[in-house]
Amino acid sequence: MFSPIGEILDKRDGELREKLMAVKDNAGDLDALAAEAAAIISAARADATAAIKAAKAETDAQCNEKVAKAKAKLDGELKVALKALDEQKQTAMTSLEATADTLAKEIEEKILPA
Repeated sequence: MFSPIGEILDKRDGELREKLMAVKDNAGDLDALAAEAAAIISAARADATAAIKAAKAETDAQCNEKVAKAKAKLDGELKVALKALDEQKQTAMTSLEATADTLAKEIEEKILPA
């Protein structure tokens, strides 16, 4: 009399055990997938950090090169400007000496008549 109910309960119990075992198996798979995801994320972070460092190093090198070129250009322009100023100074001194000699002669002629 209870055998059909017992069969149903046994069948249901077997199905529940199978589902429970499947869930336990899935938990192991989920742990493995979570560990794999963590490893992938860690590797991606390391790659991103390396790429950022490489880009920064390249940018720094380019900036240093541009600064060095600009400094060299400015140093050259400064050297040319200083040379031009020195030449102007020499020209002015020569002109001033000539003017001073002329004035000295004029003063001498006015003060000491011949």
